[in-house]
Amino acid sequence: MHYNQQRQLIMVVDRKKHSFKVIAASDIYGDRSLPTEVYDSKADSWSLHQTMPAVNLCSSKMAFCDSRLYLETISPLGLMMYQLDAGYWEHIPARFPRSLLDGYLVAGTQKRLFLVGRIGLYSTLQSMRIWELDHAKVIWIEISRMPPRYFRALLRLSAERFECFGQDNLICFTSWNQGKGLLFDVDKKAWSWIAGCALQSYNSQVCFYEPRFDASIY
Repeated sequence: MHYNQQRQLIMVVDRKKHSFKVIAASDIYGDRSLPTEVYDSKADSWSLHQTMPAVNLCSSKMAFCDSRLYLETISPLGLMMYQLDAGYWEHIPARFPRSLLDGYLVAGTQKRLFLVGRIGLYSTLQSMRIWELDHAKVIWIEISRMPPRYFRALLRLSAERFECFGQDNLICFTSWNQGKGLLFDVDKKAWSWIAGCALQSYNSQVCFYEPRFDASIY
């Protein structure tokens, strides 16, 4: 790495080529003068690219979809998209849904990008919803809501934290008080419980963490 400051680090994996890339974005203290650096495991080298134009980056809320890295940002509000092949950043002014308490970006198949999060200010009025980004109109379109019985079972208290991850067009939810995961099939619009979610052993000190299913789910 050319610049030895503490950076926002993101790793993306290419399973077909058996390689990975590490993206060092902005300085964690907000130094916007640093260029984006990319490490390529195939070439075993770092390269310099455009400086990321975002001020406030939600580094834990990102998704890699169709050779593009999407990250939630507070300033400017919306998404930052990094085209890994071209090496440049672009701001996507997609406004987040109103009263969104917490949100996660989830990559689907065929360039589909989902936003998952809770809506509502009070525990009795909260609900979990899923949106899909309309790339042409640059807006989030709601595609599903978690049924209330699943929401109450997943999050018994309004302050409880949840995690979610995606694989293909499947989205898995879990919370710290659950020994099982809740699965949503985007194509079939079906909800079901699955056992043995790896997020139970999640350690917040892990630098790169991408849970995936051990077997295909039909």
